[in-house]
Amino acid sequence: LEAARHCAADGELTLRDRITALVAATLASRRLGDDREAARLLEEALGLAEPHRAYRPFLDMGGDVHSAIAILVPPASPAAGFAARVREHLISRPLAKPPDAASGGRDTPTLTASELSVLRLLRSHLTNQEIADALYLSVNTVKTHLRAVYHKLGVSSRREAVDRGRRLRML
Repeated sequence: LEAARHCAADGELTLRDRITALVAATLASRRLGDDREAARLLEEALGLAEPHRAYRPFLDMGGDVHSAIAILVPPASPAAGFAARVREHLISRPLAKPPDAASGGRDTPTLTASELSVLRLLRSHLTNQEIADALYLSVNTVKTHLRAVYHKLGVSSRREAVDRGRRLRML
């Protein structure tokens, strides 16, 4: 954690490296139970990133960043607007590698865009209500999408859905 804070303060690092270090320190602070420090670090990272539209450092850190933003950035925060755009990018980013025949492309279930968005948010350990808030859906709609995802992937839990989604290169 101290190394990440030091790197973030180092003036010789690139902007991307400074933001990445702040995000890493944010996640470390959350894991250590210091949400106040995590919120401060996240606000600093968002503040640095916004003028440059630097989404990539947040996207590269994955679902834990989505959860941190959802929980730590209040709607009244000056960084809330950019934080919302980061969350939209996290939800809607394209697949890194599309499934192909060698990985079972024909056997890959087809999820709707909404189902895929819900599946992607499962990685961040958000509750159904938090997923609903992030996607501007009702909690019942999220539950419906979850049932469809479970059925299409042939699983019965969130963890199994995430694991299967990764194996199928959906995540």
